Amino acid sequence: ASEGKVKLVPNTKIQMSYSMKWKKSDVKFEDRFDKYLDPSFFQHRIHWFSIFNSFMMVIFLVGLVSMILMRTLRKKKK
Repeated sequence: ASEGKVKLVPNTKIQMSYSMKWKKSDVKFEDRFDKYLDPSFFQHRIHWFSIFNSFMMVIFLVGLVSMILMRTLRKKKK
């Protein structure tokens, strides 16, 4: 959290600092990336609703563009 407000002036340096707290972990340094190397970590379920939703959006937009195109081409004939 910021302790005090500093007026921003061009070409001036602003002093910044941060702090952190270290927590001891039971995981050894060598084993830290084991969960990322696990093949089951990368297996994701297929989100069928999202695929269906995207497909329906594509159909709707293609229909909308084709309807506008057909109306424009019919007006040009007359």
